[in-house]
Amino acid sequence: MSRPMIHVRVKPPGVDEGLHAVDQETVEKYLSREWSPFIEWYDTIQGPTHTIEVLDLAIPGFLAAPPDFKRMLDPKAWSEPMPEALRHASQALGRLPVDVDLWDWVPAADEPARDERRRFLVKLFQATTGGDNHAIPPYGAAACTKLLHRKRPRLVPIIDSGIYRAWAGKDSVNWRTEEMANIALLMADELREPERQTELDAVETLARGLWPGVLLSKLRLYDIISYHVFEDLKKR
Repeated sequence: MSRPMIHVRVKPPGVDEGLHAVDQETVEKYLSREWSPFIEWYDTIQGPTHTIEVLDLAIPGFLAAPPDFKRMLDPKAWSEPMPEALRHASQALGRLPVDVDLWDWVPAADEPARDERRRFLVKLFQATTGGDNHAIPPYGAAACTKLLHRKRPRLVPIIDSGIYRAWAGKDSVNWRTEEMANIALLMADELREPERQTELDAVETLARGLWPGVLLSKLRLYDIISYHVFEDLKKR
């Protein structure tokens, strides 16, 4: 294998924890239209950045997480009327800046500020998930973060089963919003390291050539590569 271009942290069942190195040829394959056709429909979605509206609830469906619309449209499934729930979700979203990278938003050593960021994320995840939170009925960790990532593509990571297992050390079936927030902070700490930033810069440059006109944040590129590494490791 040629010199690694990027390292990602994923953990499929039966695979040891740790960083997995991906070379440039493989990164190019993962980012190609053949391997990542979803970029054309998910990553080009445009919409309001400070509010979560009814039509936004379909966004996870463009990235392999279609919500249960039958349940979503059942008024009894909501703990409060849908307009009120979306208003509360929008208020929580508004506390997060738009054009800031996750690793710049989460300070490295200022514990009070880190705790504040963690609380903001917990509130946001609580306002946009179902389960015990009873906010958006059919939403779990993956659907929640796939919606929020389109609102904050540089700040909210997509937390699917591979990411959850690698960073929380447990299956996402038993997700908790506090753990989701902790995953985001752990990712911020790792991805701000100079070596990781150099890797992400190189991947970002490559992606601009492969997807001209499509804005793919470094956080999103890390997610795409992580997803494909996870799927490849599951097949071994």
